[in-house]
Amino acid sequence: MLPSGLVMIQRPSKYRVKKESNKGEPSIAIVGAGMSGLSAARRLIEDGTTNIDIYEGLNRIGGRVHPIPY
Repeated sequence: MLPSGLVMIQRPSKYRVKKESNKGEPSIAIVGAGMSGLSAARRLIEDGTTNIDIYEGLNRIGGRVHPIPY
C-alpha cells in the first residue's frame, strides 16, 4: 500500500517555487502546500536553497486551514 502523500505527486498544483539550480545543490520536493509544507519551503528559501518543488493535490494551498461557509 502506498502512503497517501504519494497520490498528490500525480497532480501537481500551479503553485511552484523553482529557480535555477546551483551546481551540487540537491533537488527538494515538498509534498503538500499546507502550513507545514509552506513553512518548510519558506525556511529553505531563507537559508538560500533555490531548487524546490512544491506538490499539492488540491486546487488551492493551505491544507486543512481554509474557511468553511455556513
